Amino acid sequence: MPRINDALQRIDTLGSSEKISYCKIAKDARCDRSTLSRRHRGVQVDVTTKNVRQRKVTPQQEDDLVQYTIGLTERHFPPTREMIKNFVRGLAHVEVSETWVTHFLQRHRDVLSNRWTSPMAADRHAADSWGKCKAYFDLLTHQINKYSVEPRHTYNMDEKGFMAGVIGKQKRVFSKASFKRKHARQSSHDGNREWITLIACVCVAMVQLFPKPYLPG
Repeated sequence: MPRINDALQRIDTLGSSEKISYCKIAKDARCDRSTLSRRHRGVQVDVTTKNVRQRKVTPQQEDDLVQYTIGLTERHFPPTREMIKNFVRGLAHVEVSETWVTHFLQRHRDVLSNRWTSPMAADRHAADSWGKCKAYFDLLTHQINKYSVEPRHTYNMDEKGFMAGVIGKQKRVFSKASFKRKHARQSSHDGNREWITLIACVCVAMVQLFPKPYLPG
């Protein structure tokens, strides 16, 4: 490829009245005469230019899509492959296939990663803050010390919800940096359906209460 480029540069230096001898220039540059002729006349382009022309979106649009995906991941909304296709439709007004999405992820595999995730309620996402958690446990520790609360009187209660018709894990597109630091491995959903809830409770002294289910209505 550098030899072809050298030959093309030599042709560009010729005056308008000078006759172009593809054979001589190709021989001097040690490149193929036919390829040089086609490249100079615009019949054939280099591989990089060809790939850019064949892409359904421009390099700038792809960069914008990558940055948008990274931003969604930071907000705990990693997009699905179908969402990526919808973004391209809105961005470039073209339809792309599953194969295009696969190639897009391969082209940007240094910053994007296709991984499995599980749903996370939007209100839980809003409460997922290091500052809020630290403030809570600082206050809890203060109250335990203030009132001398014994371990046998310290209980932890948790619930597990089961929703019919709501999918669990999905494969989504993450920014690789966020996934590695475990910042956003769950995706948000609105959580507006009824739950069948199971309550579990255990104290610090390892005494547990029998789990109790709660049904809607």
